[in-house]
Amino acid sequence: MALRLAGEPFLALRGADAQGWLREIAVLDSLPGLKINQQGTGRVFDFQDGGSSKMYLPDGGNVTLASALTVQVPTAGANPIVIQTEGSATGQTVVFQESANANSNVALRFRKSEGSLAAPAATLVSRTISSIGFQGYDGSAWQTSAYLDAVVEGTVAAGKVPARMQFATMNDSGVFAERWRITSAGDLQARDGNLDLNSKYLSNGVLGSALNFNGQGLTGGGTFTGTMTFSAKPGITVSVASQGFMNVPIATAVPSAPADGDLWIENIAGTRKLAVRIAGVTYSVTLT
Repeated sequence: MALRLAGEPFLALRGADAQGWLREIAVLDSLPGLKINQQGTGRVFDFQDGGSSKMYLPDGGNVTLASALTVQVPTAGANPIVIQTEGSATGQTVVFQESANANSNVALRFRKSEGSLAAPAATLVSRTISSIGFQGYDGSAWQTSAYLDAVVEGTVAAGKVPARMQFATMNDSGVFAERWRITSAGDLQARDGNLDLNSKYLSNGVLGSALNFNGQGLTGGGTFTGTMTFSAKPGITVSVASQGFMNVPIATAVPSAPADGDLWIENIAGTRKLAVRIAGVTYSVTLT
């Protein structure tokens, strides 16, 4: 058996000794090295440093890490880590699994900082922390069809790096644009697209503060059914076109503590009124 290092002649090896080391000269177990078929361990390959395992391949075929694994790629140019397969009818899956009797879980984390690995610095505002892209092949090149970005938004300080989530897609005309955004404050914004429920229901929705169409119209001829309940009296501005109608609930009891500007319709004990509150006084007219 022989081992060849790049640029060096073949080095004859005596084979594995009782400790599993490939030896040509006397070595110590504390030195970095590779053990092959180490006796009594069931390990085919065992990469060690300082007498401790760092990564090993057991007889079962699974690569096992003895501690955290850090993979560092060169900084010059694009050097992606690629996991690929070919000829599979069912596709491939990357699985992260943990089995434990505890409230713990596996996690996939993406990190971004300024500075260097040895001395990271605070991430700057508007930096993309990370991007998850989805690509398809157009016959000659890979094209990004959609992506999900996390972008720093707001003031970075000790204990906080606020960020927004951006969703982008490419349409049938080849135009790639951000369609939806979740801000660092939790607002859901339509950027270049519409809220299309496709004949489905938006049920039991709770609006934290406001429904803001940002100057856009609510169109499409859809029908709101059921009850819309406001936790506080809303300020509503209505523009009704010719022959248009606005339908409002009818009060069956006198409103308690109405505020200036409140407008309501009453139907109490057969008496119908249109009322408004102005300067602390309620004015009403009886409808006949």
